[in-house]
Amino acid sequence: MKSLSLFGNKAGRKIAFFSILLLLVALFAPRAADAITHVKMAVFNFVTLNMEASRYGTAVTNMLGDELKINPSYDVLDR
Repeated sequence: MKSLSLFGNKAGRKIAFFSILLLLVALFAPRAADAITHVKMAVFNFVTLNMEASRYGTAVTNMLGDELKINPSYDVLDR
């Protein structure tokens, strides 16, 4: 019975080398989230679809804007 060894043959060595290389690239590559330091965004008014929900459109818009202003990495633009 032939033993299954990762480093035993030439193909196994290549697979192991590229697997380790891919792992190192994934661990030490700069992340895109680290590059973004400040996000500018705007929150527009929600449009309600019926009369029962019409009073909630402005309230939901204001709550969302206030919650986004708490996080210092977001810059909420004026409407």
